Formats: sequence, C-alpha cells, structure tokens
Amino acid sequence: MTHQGLKIVTPPSGLAISLSDAKNYLRVSGTADDTMITGFITSATDIVERYLDRKLLTQTWQLWMDSFPGKYNFDSLHDGVQTGKLSEYLVQSGEICIPLMPLVSVTHLKTYDDDGTANTFSSSSYIVDTISEPGRLSLKNDTTWPSTYLRPVNGIEIQFVVGYGAASDIPTAISQAINELVAKFYESRGCSDSSIPKTALALLQPFRIQRVC
Repeated sequence: MTHQGLKIVTPPSGLAISLSDAKNYLRVSGTADDTMITGFITSATDIVERYLDRKLLTQTWQLWMDSFPGKYNFDSLHDGVQTGKLSEYLVQSGEICIPLMPLVSVTHLKTYDDDGTANTFSSSSYIVDTISEPGRLSLKNDTTWPSTYLRPVNGIEIQFVVGYGAASDIPTAISQAINELVAKFYESRGCSDSSIPKTALALLQPFRIQRVC
C-alpha cells in the first residue's frame, strides 16, 4: 500500500453543538463556566470524530500519496525463479479511497515532480463517489492515472471537502453523543478518563463503518 498523509487546509468554523445547547443539556444557566464548557465541546467533538473516522462540520483536507494505488499480480508469475523488477508485476488500481467521511466533493488531483512543479489531472477523467462510505475517486473507463514523473514522496495531492454541513446538519444521534460526553467531562472535572460513555457509544454505532480500503 502506498504511503498516505492527511493535512487540513480549511478548518471548520463554529462548534458541532452550540454552547447554549450544551448548557441546556447540562442545565447550567450562569456564564461562569462558558469557557470550560466550550473546551469540553471541542474535546468531545474531536473524540467522536476520531472514533467514527468522520468530520462533522464542513472542512477541506488534502490527502498526500507517494504513488497511485496498486497490487502485485502474483498470478502472472510462473513456477521457479523469475528475473526482472518486482514493480513489473504491479497492477495499478483504478480507485482511490478517501479516508475521511462523509465525502462532499473532490476539489482537485495534482501530481508533483522532483522540482515541485504541479500538474492538475483533468476532472473529466475520474468520477467522485460521494454515496459510498468511505467515498472514492475512480477512473472512468478507458482512462489511466497520470504518467508524469513523480517525486519520491508526496508526489500526489488530492484536495477534498468533507462534513455534514453546519451544526444543524449533523445527525441528531451524533450531536446527542457529543452532549453525553460533554456532560461526563463536566460532571467529573479533574478526572482524566476520556472514554466514551456506553449510552454515547450506542448512539454512535450506526455511523461507524468497517473499513475495506
């Protein structure tokens, strides 16, 4: 498998659940704890996102890869000792899995040579699958990945947008799970336990996808 790296380009704006909603859930009316509760919302959101491999609010990321995905076709090898490069038996895959969910769109796919010169791969050559989870970028029929010379590391950049949208677009069960985690943090201040409560886990389970790529 080719090496991959993720880098955020445009962070989300706002909170996954509002301070007022969290305070209503906690039955807190004063303002003395506002800063602390806001921090709890941010921490709880991060924990939930990592557990689900999802990003809740709209945001833009880059996926960096050393090479296009492929697998070794050992069926093409015969019995006995073979000569030649193992790379000659590498069969490129026509599909790239986008590791964060839910995928909204792909902004571009660029390749870079040793001098850092960028070449943009035409979007007319691939299809963006935002229905499957995880989302995919797939070559169209009778097309191939760019044949440009790639630098040894991070020669491929895919910029993409993920997230449900605004806070109001996040599924209710996920927002409820964040509230549950915020309540745990608030009620057990000073405790270092950041595990997700069982009630929240039950709410999140339908949104956790078993990865196949």
